[in-house]
Amino acid sequence: MTVETLGEAWRAGWRVKARCAHGKRDGMKSIRECHREYELEMETLVWTRGAGLPLGDLAGRLRCPACRSLKVAVAFMPPPITDEGGVRAPSPREDMAALPHRVELYRAGGSLDRMIAASADSDVARAAFHAAIEVLKLEQGQQIVLRRFGQLVAQHPEPEPSTEAPAAVNAEIERVRAHLPKGRKRVFK
Repeated sequence: MTVETLGEAWRAGWRVKARCAHGKRDGMKSIRECHREYELEMETLVWTRGAGLPLGDLAGRLRCPACRSLKVAVAFMPPPITDEGGVRAPSPREDMAALPHRVELYRAGGSLDRMIAASADSDVARAAFHAAIEVLKLEQGQQIVLRRFGQLVAQHPEPEPSTEAPAAVNAEIERVRAHLPKGRKRVFK
């Protein structure tokens, strides 16, 4: 299995270290070397840089916090090989959080109860959403939500329609229009 992106490296359990490769200028001709080295958190890198960032481009997007140099060397460390010859598998929660399409169960207060399913394929996520609707028995106020890259795609049960009457809304729009200067036409969407 080849690992080419930041998301794949995170799911495979890789670690990353960054070291300042240059430093800042001490005088006109001499350069004082910076010896800072940090181990970076892969989860934070995936959140801030995106799961699709190629591993080779990461060094160009980092800056040393001590000397503010853009010359940074990055070293990736794969996980140790286990006795069986394989690498440590990521936990299911880590693996699901990096996928773009998620089916989630929310509590009555609006907080996340648990992640039901996640997939890279939208059709698989939609099928899991419909299966969760059929299988799960929701308590009062709970919701099942389908998200794509954090954006709401569908939810069950559907939200209640607005209780505000359309006539009241139209009256409010007409009242606002009456106070506009004459000769200009405003378009309300």
